[in-house]
Amino acid sequence: ITGLHKEDVIGKSVQDISVSNDLVRLLIQDLFIPENKSGENKKAPIKIYADNKESYFEKEIIPIKIILTGESEEKLIGNVILLQNITPYKELDFAKTNFIATVSHELKTPIMSIQGYLETLSDGGIEDPTINSIYIEKALKNVERMIMIIDDLVNISMLESGELALNYKKFDINALVQEVYESLEMQASAAQTKLAIKEGCDHVFNVYADEKLIREVLVNLISNAIKYGNKGGFVHAGFYNMGDNILIEIADNGLGIAKEQLNRVFERFFRIEKSRSRDMGGTGLGLSIVKHIIEAHNQNVNVRSTIGEGSTFGFTLQKA
Repeated sequence: ITGLHKEDVIGKSVQDISVSNDLVRLLIQDLFIPENKSGENKKAPIKIYADNKESYFEKEIIPIKIILTGESEEKLIGNVILLQNITPYKELDFAKTNFIATVSHELKTPIMSIQGYLETLSDGGIEDPTINSIYIEKALKNVERMIMIIDDLVNISMLESGELALNYKKFDINALVQEVYESLEMQASAAQTKLAIKEGCDHVFNVYADEKLIREVLVNLISNAIKYGNKGGFVHAGFYNMGDNILIEIADNGLGIAKEQLNRVFERFFRIEKSRSRDMGGTGLGLSIVKHIIEAHNQNVNVRSTIGEGSTFGFTLQKA
């Protein structure tokens, strides 16, 4: 825990060791500086900085006392210090706090919009034919957005907890992609985006997976590629044999994703262009759901992207 080896401590004073070790220094402070002088709560976890991150330790100091022969009073001969690294628990607490704050913010936006529209209608706008139906429609759209966010959160929770049983079956992933293409044809037409199967990939690729959930993965990836791609661009699907698995890739020629954002795209509520995502009705949970579905199949999902050239999302499925 301290990162010290025996050659670092044997024959050296505690003061010498503490100079280069924050954890030892703080423990010595707890042992020898009275609480009212140090100004710190000795029951609070110890916090140190190591490897460019914060680490937390719970401590318990147990004094060792003996009574020498012929004497009536105890004599302190040392202390045993018990340490437990609670950094993972602290990180989990931080993640929970951050998640609650983010969800609250995401839900607050449509709630405030609904409140604004309803207050306007309540103050007499309901009698104004130029705005009443428009404001009611906008309020309903924000209600739908809240329902989408809650539904997505429920789906993620079920995937994480393992409550969602996978219904494995054999099916052709190429045929499924083309079905999804057909269902998104109007969206693609509005964006003047061409949907296609890559050359050499337009034949049967049988996989063994939950077809309904994989359809959801494909809808998310292809819909995103259309939404955030260039007008008049393309979305290409490719399939590749990878030993026991099939690699499925969805590629576009859109704006691309910055390198420093690539490792965050599968995080809940992470958006590359926040205002644009909200305007297009995104919840910020689609790619997180994609990741959870693929990982529930014990498979992998990845992304590569170049600014100005486009992005490619890939995932693997078991070959049938």
